[in-house]
Amino acid sequence: MATLRAHTRRAGSAFTVIELIVSIAIIALLLGIAVFGVHTLHNAARGTVDLTMVNQIGTGVDKFEEAVGFLPPLVKDRLPTGLPRALAQLTYPRTATRNAILVYEPDDQNDIDALNTLPTSLGTIDTNPFLNEYRFSESSLAFYLVGALDVRYDENRAPDVVIDGVKGPGLFKPNHDGEFGVPRKLLDPSDPKAVGAPMESFVNIGGGGAKLAYPDQNEPRSVKLVDGRGVPIRYYRWVNGNWFPNQAAPNAKFEVRTLADLKVPRLVGRFTPDVSQPIADQTTFPTPADRDIRQNPALRSATWAIVAAGPNGLFGDESLTVIAQALGKPNDAAQEAKLRSEAEKDNIVRVGDGK
Repeated sequence: MATLRAHTRRAGSAFTVIELIVSIAIIALLLGIAVFGVHTLHNAARGTVDLTMVNQIGTGVDKFEEAVGFLPPLVKDRLPTGLPRALAQLTYPRTATRNAILVYEPDDQNDIDALNTLPTSLGTIDTNPFLNEYRFSESSLAFYLVGALDVRYDENRAPDVVIDGVKGPGLFKPNHDGEFGVPRKLLDPSDPKAVGAPMESFVNIGGGGAKLAYPDQNEPRSVKLVDGRGVPIRYYRWVNGNWFPNQAAPNAKFEVRTLADLKVPRLVGRFTPDVSQPIADQTTFPTPADRDIRQNPALRSATWAIVAAGPNGLFGDESLTVIAQALGKPNDAAQEAKLRSEAEKDNIVRVGDGK
């Protein structure tokens, strides 16, 4: 009997250890599921906040156009390669004698040509289909929708006056060329004409949505409107159409005849006439359904867009190294299309038409 009792205790002890191991495994599995669920819920919540933010900014663009008579100007703050400019005199407003900002003017043929230039791939060197996209600005929203350009108009003439005429949020009505209509009396107190009321910001800052950020703390002109993760929100502009029969012809007409005449930037919308023949660069980069021009009619008349990077903080046009690192995936060129698709899929896009 003594032997039997000893055996029973050993068997019971062994069973308890196995049971403990199984319990730990189950708990670990449940914790993994819980963490994944929390992460998913967090991303969903973040996506909802971003969607609201983008819609509010889009409404701000509509209100700006209604108040001013044209769309917010597109600041030339991008190089033709699509990479950010260094802080240089052409990137930000000149402040010597006037508060001009270098912008694209859709009535200017050179700027129409620039806004209609589709990016080209470098083929085997780099298959990034967005490489030469420069039809967006990271400055326009902060400059024209918020009025956050607190840079001195002219240190000698008016040291207390900022470029947009209003310190802090708010601005005086801008002109089509990007210059702000600062009242002359602010620059010259002896001017008899009274100062009119400035315009308030067209978007609200903070509250879990968009906020202002200064990538260069020593350069107030670097101000940008960013999302909750600090990623700049992009403002795109383009002009749809082609010249028929050609631009040099005496009776040439600039118009849209087919989908191929639409000049929508690729992160905003694109189409694949044949599944085996993706647009323009023949890469295998897929097109999300909501950004397929054939499936989304709003893209066919659109001339501007607000684009946020979404919960993952990526647009999809970053370098492959940046995308792979952010997604926690191997930097494998053979998987580029898949990585870019994953980076882009949660982008939030709001489009509109206007002039």
